[in-house]
Amino acid sequence: MKPDFQQIGRACGAAAFSVTIYFTGFLIFLTPLPLFYLSLLTNKKYWFCSLGFTLLMGTPLFFAFFPETIAEANIISSSIMTLSYFGYYLTIAVLLSVGVWKKWRLEKIGAVTTITVALLALLVGGFFQWIGWVDIKGMIDHFLVEIGTTLDQMIATQPKERQAEMAMIVTQSKGWLVYFPSLIPAVVAIFTLLTVIINLGIPRLFYRASKPMKWAGDFRRLQIPHFLVWLLIASGGLFFINQYTIHLPLLKVAAVNLLITVLFVYFVQGLSIMAFFLKRYSLLFRFGIYGLLILFFQMVGLFVVGLGLADMWIDFRKLHKQQVNQK
Repeated sequence: MKPDFQQIGRACGAAAFSVTIYFTGFLIFLTPLPLFYLSLLTNKKYWFCSLGFTLLMGTPLFFAFFPETIAEANIISSSIMTLSYFGYYLTIAVLLSVGVWKKWRLEKIGAVTTITVALLALLVGGFFQWIGWVDIKGMIDHFLVEIGTTLDQMIATQPKERQAEMAMIVTQSKGWLVYFPSLIPAVVAIFTLLTVIINLGIPRLFYRASKPMKWAGDFRRLQIPHFLVWLLIASGGLFFINQYTIHLPLLKVAAVNLLITVLFVYFVQGLSIMAFFLKRYSLLFRFGIYGLLILFFQMVGLFVVGLGLADMWIDFRKLHKQQVNQK
């Protein structure tokens, strides 16, 4: 059997593109995209060849891009930590591609990939912290200090008549930052889910001619499983029970992280409903609406979450279809 040079070229190109995205640091969350896109175009044999090429190119490039890290005392730990971050994105690419081969629905691809990768990331990070290979807690503390310094500098740049107002905002922001280390699990889960959504959405948005992954369903028809509402109720209930009776810090942290993660899932469901009703408008208008949502997230975000949660009982999209049929 002769080798298919076109497929080999695609495999090499996807590997080179993934490595380039990661090591340049520009739009690093798109690192899984070339390998995921390749899974739509080729078979498993060439896909795994591409994954192998990615690992072969990525490992030596680390030593080329970060020579100052290699010169430090603990060469192995520095290398493993950075390459593990690379592995984080490659794991997302692997699971997204498995979803393509098994023809999973969007809901299943998103759930399996997000839960698996987020748990692995937390376990690996905790293991590295435990054995002393990397001080993740120190890195987070340093990050928070940098943010606090930046916020203080913002006060100094404001006119005198606005400095008191800005100081109050900065004080409130610093108060929220204190809780950030406890919310790392939710942050990791949400960041992973966002990465999955973006990498799933780009091929479907810009490659409409062949309509890839038609079997996966439409994001505008996304339907979160109903049992998730019980996780929302349980996490909220545990938080209030712990707040007034049990007083276990770990239980409180677990409940808050679960609550935030589930609320974000319903936020995604709300975005799906918005996308359904905005599909009749131009792409520019839709991007404008989403831009306003980002700008006024604090005011509109809870409305979008409520929209996604209420859909479990009202089913807005089915109601809209019935109204159209009646007309």
